[in-house]
Amino acid sequence: MGAVVWGESIRSDAFHDLAARSKELICAIKRYEIDEGRAPDSLEHLVPNYLPSVPGTGIRAYPEFRFLSGEEAKGFEGNPWIVCVDCFTGSFDTFYYFPLQNYPQNGYGGSFERMGDWAYLHE
Repeated sequence: MGAVVWGESIRSDAFHDLAARSKELICAIKRYEIDEGRAPDSLEHLVPNYLPSVPGTGIRAYPEFRFLSGEEAKGFEGNPWIVCVDCFTGSFDTFYYFPLQNYPQNGYGGSFERMGDWAYLHE
């Protein structure tokens, strides 16, 4: 039992660290949104004016961010855009950033755990 708790603690720490590392990405999206009057269509549209390159997550098992905007993002509590990391390891867990910070307690097949400005969906 102790190994499971220890493993969950390490995983939780990794996602808290990812939330902190992602601040530059989130700020770049928000600056784009202010400058252009809308969210970018993809993270690649942030390069080179807002970021030198599209960052990775820094987590080897889940290396890429997924970005949704427009109608596709509105399905997530009416947010104009979202950033997420799919954490498929036998479940459909996902790590989300909602700019409106309006994470539901439960939804999308699981429950949310807040981690800074992000939330981890446990399926």
